[in-house]
Amino acid sequence: MNYVTVEMICAHTGKHRNTVANWIKATGTAAERFPGVHGLRIPLREANKMIAKCQPGLPPLTECRAAYGS
Repeated sequence: MNYVTVEMICAHTGKHRNTVANWIKATGTAAERFPGVHGLRIPLREANKMIAKCQPGLPPLTECRAAYGS
C-alpha cells in the first residue's frame, strides 16, 4: 500500500479529521480523489512529510501501521 487516507492519518496521530484536513491544506500536500476510496488518498511519503512538519515527535507512518490504523 503506497497510499493512506485521512482516516488512517487520524488514527495514527490521534487528531480530529478537520485538523488533518487543515494540515493538508496548510502544507500543500498532494491529495487526490480516487474512485472507490471514501475521501482523499495521499501518497505515504507525502503523508509522512506532512506528519513530520505538523507533529515532529511522532514516528513515521509505515505501511503496516497504515493498514491496521495504529
